[in-house]
Amino acid sequence: MTIVAAAVALSACSSDGSNSSAETTGAALPLPELVTATKPPVPPPEVAQWRAPALSGPQPAWKAPFDDVPLAAGDTLVGVVFPVDTQSDLSIVGVDLSGATRWRVRTNPSCVGYGVTRVNDRPAAVVLASNADNRGDKVATETTANAYDVEDGHRVWGPVRVPGPLQGPGLIFGKVTASVVGGETGPRVMLNTDTGEPVEPPTRDAVPLYEHDGVGLFGKDGTLTAVDTGTGEVLWTSTELHLPPQWPSRARSVELLSSTQASEAGVVALRWSGSDGDGAASAPRTALHDLPPATCW
Repeated sequence: MTIVAAAVALSACSSDGSNSSAETTGAALPLPELVTATKPPVPPPEVAQWRAPALSGPQPAWKAPFDDVPLAAGDTLVGVVFPVDTQSDLSIVGVDLSGATRWRVRTNPSCVGYGVTRVNDRPAAVVLASNADNRGDKVATETTANAYDVEDGHRVWGPVRVPGPLQGPGLIFGKVTASVVGGETGPRVMLNTDTGEPVEPPTRDAVPLYEHDGVGLFGKDGTLTAVDTGTGEVLWTSTELHLPPQWPSRARSVELLSSTQASEAGVVALRWSGSDGDGAASAPRTALHDLPPATCW
C-alpha cells in the first residue's frame, strides 16, 4: 500500500458557497505560480547527521525552509512557507533528502491547506488557489485544486474548482464555517487522484468521508460504500461485510470514526451498532478494515 496524507486547514480559502460542486475549469480561474528550483543538489548527508545533535556536537547537514512540519511524498518533503515582507504569497515547497529545494509553488496566502497524494502511481503535492484578498477582506468566490509532481514541480492536473479547502482524509474538499459547532457545513467533494475529476457518489446525497490510494468511502443513512475513484465501480458496501459471529447482525449501521486518518496500511476504523437476538440494542463495537478488500481484523 502507498501513503495518502492530507494537511487540513480551516482558512479564508473557503468559498462563499456559489460553487456547489467541483468541476474542471480553464486557466481563467486562480492558478498557483510554479517557481523552478535554482539551488544545485548536494550529496545526501550521512545517516548519523540526521540525528538530533548535542548542544556541543556537530551542526546539522542542512536546515529545512519550512514553517510547519512537512509531509513526506516519495523521496521529497513537502511543506509550507508563510508570507514575509519580501514575499507576500504563500509557498508550498518541495525539498529533496539532500536539503536542496526542488521547486516552489506560490499561491494565495489564504490557501494554507495542502496535501500529498499519488497521481498515476507517482507522488504529487496538491495545492489550493483562490481569488480571496486578505488585504481587502475579500472572501474567496472561487477556489481551485492543483496537483504537482514532486520530482520537478510540473503541474499534472488542475485547476479544478472545489467548494472549499482540503478537508481530508485524502482528496476531500468542502466549505467550512467557523461559527458552526464542529466547524463544518456545506457541500463536500472527493477528487480522483489521477485526473482531478470529481468522483460521483454511488447514491444520491451520499457524503464523501474518506479517500486513500484511489479508494473512496461514501456514507448515507448508516451505510458505507467503497468505490474505485478512477472508474466509479462499487467495491463493497457495509451491508455485505462479514463481521465476527458473536457481533450483532440485525439492523446494523456503521460510521467511520471521525479520528481516522489515512495510514500506510490503508486501514479504517468503523464503529458498528445493531441489535441482539431479542431485539435489544447492543453496545457499539469497533472493527478495523483494510481498503480494499475490506477484510475485518
